[in-house]
Amino acid sequence: VHFHVRSLFDIDEANEHFGSTMLMTLRWTDPSVESVTEPKDVPVTSIWRPDMIIVNSAKGTKIRKEKLTILPDHKVEYTKRMFAAVQVDMDYTWFPFDSHKWTIACQSLTYDNKKVVFEAAGATHDKIDNPLWKVHNFTAAVHNVKSAAHEGATFSRISATFQVSRFQSYYIAQVVLPLVFIMFISWMSFWVDAAAVPARTTLCVITVLTVLFLNFKVSAGLPKISYLTWMDTYMQVCFLLAVGSLITYIVVLYYEYNNARNPEVFKDAPAIDHHARWIFASFFGLFNVIMFALAFTHLNDANRQHTNAAIS
Repeated sequence: VHFHVRSLFDIDEANEHFGSTMLMTLRWTDPSVESVTEPKDVPVTSIWRPDMIIVNSAKGTKIRKEKLTILPDHKVEYTKRMFAAVQVDMDYTWFPFDSHKWTIACQSLTYDNKKVVFEAAGATHDKIDNPLWKVHNFTAAVHNVKSAAHEGATFSRISATFQVSRFQSYYIAQVVLPLVFIMFISWMSFWVDAAAVPARTTLCVITVLTVLFLNFKVSAGLPKISYLTWMDTYMQVCFLLAVGSLITYIVVLYYEYNNARNPEVFKDAPAIDHHARWIFASFFGLFNVIMFALAFTHLNDANRQHTNAAIS
């Protein structure tokens, strides 16, 4: 069996599946077919052929075109072009610096491994241009699986596996950089006079709401998962810093309000803003260094694994 993937499209991260158009070529020896000296095309219903399905298809398999050819020495070649929405498992822990291993698994619908056994003849693909994903290392492998639907019968399954890694530039430009500028605006609120209540309150509230908006925008494209991604951690810390700037202003106002009553106790209102400026900037700078150091370390490890897989 040989796989050839023509295209990958409609990558749906929220539902964890992608669309693929592929060619599958099967060759086998059938002593019952006529002997020919040159390849001869015959109707696809005239000779027995394996009833192949894509096991992990989310919406069924659509066969676009089939071709059956008799070759010399009683060999048969069966080629079909298929389309399927393939279901895959994805780990978003390092999103948007994540990479995944996707598999297209095929087997016979009714013939177990006592009747049909596959051998992998390789996996290839056309040049796949996707603005968000890069494709690496196509491989094909055969293994046996037990089917509960067939009373535990063992089936021969062939899987085309490839690795994909995400291009981060979109999320860096559309999410991370805006967050950095939003945090800069939030930091600037510490320089606004505490007496300018409308201006400073508006500045603090707008930064909080903007971070929430970006968080909802990013989360809408992902499935509901029970763990934090890299982006979740980054955005949650930005949200806490934005809220922290608002809370700091409330404390400053409290000190300013009570300064007239008890100037000895509430005399440090300007000092709160002064210290907050440097604590905020130092913490956010250190946080970015740590987060991006972890992300690029993960990327280097993933690239090393892709290179080793390609060599092997």
